[in-house]
Amino acid sequence: MNRSIMKFIKIAVLVVIITFAAIFAYVACNLHQFRGTNTETVLELKQGEGLSTLARKLDKANIIYNKKLFKAFAILLRYDKSLQSGEYVLSSRMSEKQILEKISKGKIFYRKITIPEGLTTKEVIKLVDYNTYLTGKITLNLKEGELLPETYYFAKGQSRNDILKQMQSAMTKSVDLYWESRDKNRLNCCIKTKDDLVNLASIVEKEALLQNEKPIIAAVYLNRLKKGMRLQADPTVIYGAKNYNGDITYKMLKEKNEYNTYRISGLPKTAISNPSLLSLKAVSKPDDVNYLYFVADGKGGHIFAKSYSEHRENVKRYLKLNKSK
Repeated sequence: MNRSIMKFIKIAVLVVIITFAAIFAYVACNLHQFRGTNTETVLELKQGEGLSTLARKLDKANIIYNKKLFKAFAILLRYDKSLQSGEYVLSSRMSEKQILEKISKGKIFYRKITIPEGLTTKEVIKLVDYNTYLTGKITLNLKEGELLPETYYFAKGQSRNDILKQMQSAMTKSVDLYWESRDKNRLNCCIKTKDDLVNLASIVEKEALLQNEKPIIAAVYLNRLKKGMRLQADPTVIYGAKNYNGDITYKMLKEKNEYNTYRISGLPKTAISNPSLLSLKAVSKPDDVNYLYFVADGKGGHIFAKSYSEHRENVKRYLKLNKSK
């Protein structure tokens, strides 16, 4: 038998072996997905970690059938050179090909942080600082009212400054939107700038528990500003108080500072919280009502009045109701 035939036979045998090995590896690697139980995990492939580490982690998490077969399959289909670092949600019901494709394409798991409505900037910074999946020190100089309360998604290891910049950018875009669509006829008397819009929205945010009352409360404050009346908003007193412990005292109401709207005219020096989209919208398009006063109704909402005499009666009813509890 000449050398050419021998060479051809060797190549043919090698091809057959590789083919059967590939088929065996593929079948073996996909048997696990037919298990009765489903194991799911968030697996992190760190920077610099490769196929061997990935196979070991997957095997330990009971996601794959066999780590050696997994590695052979990955090398055979050339996934070993395209693995991307990050966190991934993986399941034992996924095939090896699905797992490798997900990691090779960098379809990472995004964590989330939710910023409740009405927090101060200091409180938001504390939430971000406590999140252990974020990294780095916060070095930004952030003003009150420039962070939008929302849910934000991020990859593990993203910097704290970056997520705060996202909040800042989201607020800027939202304020621009509501400023452009504002009811100029209602606002031109008292809301001269975007900062004014945010400022009043931050008060509405702290004052209104019911979302449907926000446009009414915004209208009350705008009506008062238009008439030259003081806002007399309790949340501004709380924000400016030095020793607030849960109760507003007579001394606090009399204390003159740049936030106590019982003592100063117009809006306070800055926003007093980070307002939500609904509060921004409420100020930009307030309800068409003539109310000048409101008091709590004891059920989470408010009773509104057009005159002081009517307001006094509402206050009496509220005090009587509160006393009977």
